[in-house]
Amino acid sequence: MRIIFFETKLFDGYKLRSIYLSGYIAPAIALTTVFFILAISGFGCVKPETFPVEPIITQVEILPDTIKQTPFATNEQETKFTIRIHFTDGDGDIGQICPNPPNPNDPPCPEDNTFITDNRTEFTFKYKIPYLTPPGKNKTLQGYIDIEKNDGSCCLPVNPDDVPCSPITEVLYPPADTIHYTVQIKDRANHFSNLFKAPPLVLICK
Repeated sequence: MRIIFFETKLFDGYKLRSIYLSGYIAPAIALTTVFFILAISGFGCVKPETFPVEPIITQVEILPDTIKQTPFATNEQETKFTIRIHFTDGDGDIGQICPNPPNPNDPPCPEDNTFITDNRTEFTFKYKIPYLTPPGKNKTLQGYIDIEKNDGSCCLPVNPDDVPCSPITEVLYPPADTIHYTVQIKDRANHFSNLFKAPPLVLICK
């Protein structure tokens, strides 16, 4: 996983502000490079929306929905995909308070707050979203988070005792495999969102 992008709509009175962010995010298994970009636009007479204080995932997209498994791709683009998580949070307490970028001499960032589970193996990838709480009186957040993954997605061999990602000359793979990810996020008050099952990601195995 390499880059995370955020787009959030912040409601402050009757002014709608669209903020586009990409930033450092630390998964539990690796350090991720992220860049921060900020743009404010779209001021107008827009009535503020209200949402529950618990985070709610409203949609998850897989972009693109078909990739090649890592050992058989000819370039990085063929193995890369994005998990786009659309969410709302009524009090905006999304993301951990961490230095950005992380200082290697500082204590570890607080606990993980984004959980993505591979339904085939039940393995959960864990990530840390950085601080996203908006300024102003109204802290409502509505937007999406993009998690761009390129961490070696592999088909499962036909024989469950074989090792995934092994050379095709050593194990037998099906023509294609399908992953359904289940996604959940957590805010700083330890409110967990709903579990949301993403659309399928198809892996071309050989």
